[in-house]
Formats: sequence, structure tokens, C-alpha cells
Amino acid sequence: MEKALSEWKEKETTQATELAREYSVLRSITEKQATNKRFKLMKAKKGQYTFTWKHERLSWRAATCPVYFDTGKGFLFERKSNGIFIKISKSDFPKVHI
Repeated sequence: MEKALSEWKEKETTQATELAREYSVLRSITEKQATNKRFKLMKAKKGQYTFTWKHERLSWRAATCPVYFDTGKGFLFERKSNGIFIKISKSDFPKVHI
């Protein structure tokens, strides 16, 4: 009876270990997929910033030309659409936009 009980415990322990290993592998695959998805999104949206105005000037929305905001820190923000901006260094601005 003891031999059967010890064999059963060993079998249960082995199965539990295998299940834990499989779970760990599946979890790592899921985490890798989530990480890859996050990095793809970050790469697609690289350099874009969002901002929500409390009181946005209507002229900024009505403008047909690009609108730039100077932060005084060595870079500008170009308004692409409502709430989406792209950061541009002041040294690159004349090269690209003039």
C-alpha cells in the first residue's frame, strides 16, 4: 500500500512540475508577444507627443499652415493634428522646414 501511495505522489509531483513548466513557457510567450506589440506601437508613434488643451486658441485649429510652439528648451513642437505634436530640435528646423 505504501509503495502505491509513494508512486502516486511521485506521479502527481511530476505532473504538477510539468504543468508548472508549461504554464511558465506559455506565460513567457504571452509576455514576449505583449512586449513585441508594445515596441511596435512605440516605434510607429516614435517622436509623437499628445497634449490636451484646457483653453485652445481657435486660430490654432483654423490655421492652414503648420503651427510651431517654442518651449525655450532647444526644441520646438509642431502641431500635426488635434492634440498630437512632433518634437523638432531648433538646429534641425531651418534644414528641414526652410
